[in-house]
Amino acid sequence: MRLLFGLHLVPSSLDGRQRQPVHEADCCCSVALGLGRKIGSGSFGCLYEGVDQRGREVAIKLEPANTKHPQLLYEARIIKFLQGGVGIPVCYWYGLEGEWHVMVMERLGHSLEYLFNASQRVFSLPTVLQLGIQMLDRLAYIHQRNCIHRDVKPDNFLVGRHGDGMRIYLIDFGLAKKYRDAQGKHIPYKEGKNLTGTARYASLATHLGVEQARRDDLEGLGYVLLYFMRGSLPWQGLKATSKRDKYSKITHTKMSVDLHVLCAGLPQCFSVYMTYCRALHFADAPDHSYLRGLFVETLQQQPKLHWTPFDWIPIVGYCSCVSCKRQGPLSAPQQQEEQLRHLALGTGAGTAAAPQRTAEPAQLPFILHMPYVTLLYPARMLEGQLDGGNCIRCRLYALWDLGLRGRGAWCVSHAAACFFVSFWALRLALEF
Repeated sequence: MRLLFGLHLVPSSLDGRQRQPVHEADCCCSVALGLGRKIGSGSFGCLYEGVDQRGREVAIKLEPANTKHPQLLYEARIIKFLQGGVGIPVCYWYGLEGEWHVMVMERLGHSLEYLFNASQRVFSLPTVLQLGIQMLDRLAYIHQRNCIHRDVKPDNFLVGRHGDGMRIYLIDFGLAKKYRDAQGKHIPYKEGKNLTGTARYASLATHLGVEQARRDDLEGLGYVLLYFMRGSLPWQGLKATSKRDKYSKITHTKMSVDLHVLCAGLPQCFSVYMTYCRALHFADAPDHSYLRGLFVETLQQQPKLHWTPFDWIPIVGYCSCVSCKRQGPLSAPQQQEEQLRHLALGTGAGTAAAPQRTAEPAQLPFILHMPYVTLLYPARMLEGQLDGGNCIRCRLYALWDLGLRGRGAWCVSHAAACFFVSFWALRLALEF
């Protein structure tokens, strides 16, 4: 069922309970949302597409507030801390609304796992090298901000949308943590830890129960790149009677497979990368620039005729780098030179500032902007708020579950939505 409702977040006390403060990435004092179809789900709850009152397409994460191990608000705080980095999604708002933890983020494109499957589970070497450069840049940024991700996998890397398809974004920070305290001291070495993250891409140290650090993110990235190059990893599809048995078999296989066998037939940069990551000690500071250089150098050695921007983006004869100021058609060798120049200089799709997106009219089905309404006793009053010059003061009764379904739903202005709900709220109130 597609239930449509809106959240108009009012920083005031309702029903005797103090509301959570508003946390926003922009200057708005409230957020009105139109909730669309579900686009994902997981242990955190559900993910929906939506449109905010500015017409921006957003992704809305909902997690039940009474969940046993809540993580959504923690993830939102991590993302807010990392705001401003290239390839970090914008968080517009997060907080507690009714029985839900809510986080509103910018809407992104498909995951690399989805694109890998759409490409018949084959990525070309230039594509993998360019992905490796950008993914390494994302990890380098969060490591610079004293954070580690702890769940590096293809599903957690997404491409941008609306002309931003060359940029890779890192998402899902629910398992992330800081590896340094406020004084800059590294977290202590510990053993006996449970596996955190995804077993397929987890580092050897993680399988052995060692506390994770920066080295583990980088080793996990190495497994992801090998997965893209090989199509699968040797420890996939192992038969096991339990999760514990499966983890044990994956650990044994990872330890027994030699790196040179794992990287057989691939450019030397992959085996050098994996050897470097596995040689790092717990608190070592990785040389991200050195690792990045391995991929850039290998990419520069590729024949020009074999170069493509990304396997899922057709070559259209124009430079696809978002920061490139040149206009007009480019030949294939010129396209390669432009891309390599950006990669070598640290500019272009991998590191440039995110482009400003123009708000587009919402054309999604089953969307309606509505103000926040909540379940209150009939005698309770909700102070109205200024919206479009009209101060609305109404008595609300059991409107939390109010929803509109069917193809008759449409997008309206926020002021009109407030009038609509206020009218029916007053009508219900008069009946009681």
